[in-house]
Amino acid sequence: MTPIDINEAIKETADIGCILTLPQMQNFLIGITYKNLGSKLKFITQDYNLPQALVFVAAYQENDFYKFTMTLDYNIYAYSDNILSAGISISPVSFLGSRTGK
Repeated sequence: MTPIDINEAIKETADIGCILTLPQMQNFLIGITYKNLGSKLKFITQDYNLPQALVFVAAYQENDFYKFTMTLDYNIYAYSDNILSAGISISPVSFLGSRTGK
């Protein structure tokens, strides 16, 4: 048995967030999430930070004839550069969907 076989990675973490639908604008959603809230990842004798991030989201969703969603996300990372991303999702039927984003 090698030394790595008897060691393990230990981490307690959680994500917390909320979504708000504005009553005046029924198809628009806004949200906020904090990812990887918790302790450092410990493997053998080294401690590592997980990529903590604060994420702001705005979305437009339509469910009339088919499900259509457009999103805009802004990720603020604690240990790297911030990222702005956007995406579109279309589901003409419940078992088929198409997604794209950057």
